[in-house]
Amino acid sequence: ISLPDIDVDFDDTSKIIDWVTKKYGVSQVARIITYGTMAAKSAIADVSRVKNIPLSTVAEIKTYIPDKLDDVRDPATGKTFAQLKEEKKIKKVPKPTLANCYKYIDELRNRIHGSDPAISSMLTTAGELEDTIRQIGVHACGVIIGADDLTKFAPLASVYDKNLKKDIVVTEYDGHVIESVGLIKMDFLGLQTLTIIKEALSNIKKSQGKEIDIDHIPLDDAPTYKLFQEGRTIAVFQFESPGMQKYMKELQPTVITDLIAMNALYRPGPIENIPSFIARKQG
Repeated sequence: ISLPDIDVDFDDTSKIIDWVTKKYGVSQVARIITYGTMAAKSAIADVSRVKNIPLSTVAEIKTYIPDKLDDVRDPATGKTFAQLKEEKKIKKVPKPTLANCYKYIDELRNRIHGSDPAISSMLTTAGELEDTIRQIGVHACGVIIGADDLTKFAPLASVYDKNLKKDIVVTEYDGHVIESVGLIKMDFLGLQTLTIIKEALSNIKKSQGKEIDIDHIPLDDAPTYKLFQEGRTIAVFQFESPGMQKYMKELQPTVITDLIAMNALYRPGPIENIPSFIARKQG
């Protein structure tokens, strides 16, 4: 159906990007552009600056724009959109776009049709600009490695990367489009946990003179499983969320495959199977 998603974790992604660039060549390696669009509130903020609308007025208007329309009432039925969805009268709650906010929220509708032409003009213009591209950036972890010169597949541009503090080459097709021209996106993820492990090994060597090979630590260490059983997993990648800590206490993991299974189950979709998995583990 689609090309594979290749995600690899590193403690320092800048070094690995430099390495693949050196290995495959500067003409075959690029980062991926991102296009930032105007959201409802930012569109209002930007237009208000141009039209010299007082900040206090803008702040007040922005308070009328909710993050979701779940609790907003549909004028036709008098019921909230969440109720209508629950009753299966609508398939999904409308998105909180400016057009929908003007349509369903009285305070905004009164402002856009009100007596102040400056406010009305600002809201109309903001509605037209919403979802248009506001700025470009660089994908946090996406890297393209091509089999040939990338200019044969996609337009390229030079963009300043604030993190690296230098100009880098990016594909002008974003992540959603890049696969359609035959290029594969690799995600090189900078993982702080790996940096912590590296520093911990260095500190152990300095303080105790012991060299620990992290790739060959025992997978049956009882005190480690005790930490998981107690939900003491802060800073353990994939196991530190409150929900996962709760499930660790219920599961009482004793072998590495318990952790592997929980890591696979704790995501949208399979998460509903966790209680039955725990029940099986407990007999």
